[in-house]
Amino acid sequence: MKSFSNACLRPLAATALATCAALYACNAMADATRLGVDAEYGHDTNVNRAAVGKEERSDDSVSIGAYVARSFLLSSRSGLLLRGAMRATE
Repeated sequence: MKSFSNACLRPLAATALATCAALYACNAMADATRLGVDAEYGHDTNVNRAAVGKEERSDDSVSIGAYVARSFLLSSRSGLLLRGAMRATE
């Protein structure tokens, strides 16, 4: 399994954190601002779908994501949703 290198992960995490913090600070009093972070891990024991057990290959995957969303009410029946997201998968 390949893993995230510190050289790759640190700038990505710093950018995501700075973006979320900046948007949150600008809209700290707004109920319509939402922040979210998710992380996923997956393991597949037979990636190549081998018929024979000794030919099976396994693999792991890791995924990290963050988003910021802001909604605006345009009228009593309509609105606008803006969403910015970042996702990294290895």
